[in-house]
Amino acid sequence: MPLFGLPRVPKLEAARSVGKLIKALGHHDVGIRRAAAEALGRIGDAQAVDALSVALTDADSGVRRTAAEALGRIGDPRARDGLTVAMGDADWLVRTATVKALGRLGDAGAVGALVAALADPDSGVRRTAAKALDGVGWKPGRDETGVVYWVAQREWSHCAEIGGPAVGPLIAALSDRDPDVRQGAAGALGRLGDRGAVDAVAGALVDRDARVRQTAAEALGLLGDARAVDGLVVAMHDSEAKVKWAAAEALGHAGDARAVPALTDVVLSCPSEKLRLEAARALGRIGDEASVARLVDELTATHDQSNSVAYVGPEGEEYPNRPRRDGAYVLGALAHVRATECLVRWLADSDPEAREAAALALGAVSGTGGVDALVHRATSDDYRTFMGDPIGHPGHYKVRCAAVLALHRIGTPEALAAISSAWPGAEAAAHEYLDKRHQQDELTCLGYATTSS
Repeated sequence: MPLFGLPRVPKLEAARSVGKLIKALGHHDVGIRRAAAEALGRIGDAQAVDALSVALTDADSGVRRTAAEALGRIGDPRARDGLTVAMGDADWLVRTATVKALGRLGDAGAVGALVAALADPDSGVRRTAAKALDGVGWKPGRDETGVVYWVAQREWSHCAEIGGPAVGPLIAALSDRDPDVRQGAAGALGRLGDRGAVDAVAGALVDRDARVRQTAAEALGLLGDARAVDGLVVAMHDSEAKVKWAAAEALGHAGDARAVPALTDVVLSCPSEKLRLEAARALGRIGDEASVARLVDELTATHDQSNSVAYVGPEGEEYPNRPRRDGAYVLGALAHVRATECLVRWLADSDPEAREAAALALGAVSGTGGVDALVHRATSDDYRTFMGDPIGHPGHYKVRCAAVLALHRIGTPEALAAISSAWPGAEAAAHEYLDKRHQQDELTCLGYATTSS
C-alpha cells in the first residue's frame, strides 16, 4: 500500500511487481521515478524495456541516466534504438551511462553508435566508448577512425604509429576541452614528424595549461621547422620555467638565424641559469658563426673581469656569485672552439667550481686545444677527500673527475692515455661523480649523459 500516496518502491521491488514499478516511472516525484528505474534494472525483466526507453527522455537527467543504466543491466537488444538516440543527450553523465549500456547489450548493431561516440565532446564519454568497443570485440584499423579510438584511449604512441591519417584527428584534439588530451595530441604530433602540423602545434604555445604549452614547444623541437620561430621566441618569456626551457631548446632544433638576437639576449641578461644554458646550446646548434664568436668574446671579456663574491638575499642569506663558473658552462653549451683559450685560463681559477665547470666545458667544445691543460688538472687537484678523507678539499676531487670526463669525451689517443695514468680507477670514479652530481642541468646542456639517465 502507498504511504502518503507514494509508492513503496523497495516493497514493489521485493515483490518483483514490474507492472507497478513501470507505472511508478511516470510518477510526479522525481525521486520515485529514479528509484523505480533502479529497481527495474536490478530485477532485469525485459517487460520494462519499452517504459525505460521512454524514461530516456525524462525531464530529469538523473532519471535519464538511471534508465540507461537499467537498460544496460537488462541487456535486451530492443533498447538499442532508444539508447542510440540518448547518445545525443546534453548531460555527459547520461551519455556515459548510455554508452556503457550499449556496450553491455553485446549487440553487433550497436557498434556503429559506439564508434560515433568516439567523437563525443567529452573525453570521458569517448574513453567509455572505446572500452565498450573492446568489449564487443571491435578492432581499430589504421585509419582516422582507428586514430580517434586511440585518442580516446590516450594511447598516443599508437596514434603516431599510424602515420599520415593521424594528423587530422590529432590536430582536432589540440582543441579538446581536456588538457590531458591536448597535451597528448601535441606530443604525438611531434613524434609523428609531419611538418604540416607545425602551425597547429605552434598555436598550442598559448594554451591556458602550462603542460600543454611545454609539450607543444618540445614537439616543435622535434618538428624542427622555422615557421615556429616567432611563437617560440615569445614562449621564452612564458610565466612557466619549463615552457621557457623547452622553447629555447626547440629554437636550436629549428635552426633559423632569426632566433639568434633573442637567444643572445637571453644568454647575456637572463637571471635563470638553466634558460641561459638552453639558449646557449640553441645558438651552438644554429651555427651562426659570426654571432657565436662575438658572444664568446663578450662572455670572455665580461667574466674575466668579474670576481667571485657572495651576495646577500632579502632574508640576509648569502648566495655564491661565481661568474666564471657560470660563464664556463655557457661557453661549453655554445660548443665553439673559440672559447678554448678562455676555458684553459679558467682551469687555473682560484674557485674549484670554476675549474670544474671549465673542465667539463672543454670536453664539450670541439677541438683538442685544451688537452694538455686537462691532463695537468686531472693529475694535480687533490682528490683524497671525496669519500670521507679529511685531507684537502672535496672541490679538488670534482675538478679531477671533470677533467677525466672531458678527456674521455675528447677521445684522442693522448687524452685516453692520460686517463689511465691520472690515478687508479680514475675513469670509474669520474663516472660515479657524474651520476652523483646535483647540477644535472649543466651536464645535460653540455651533452654529458649519466649512466642512470
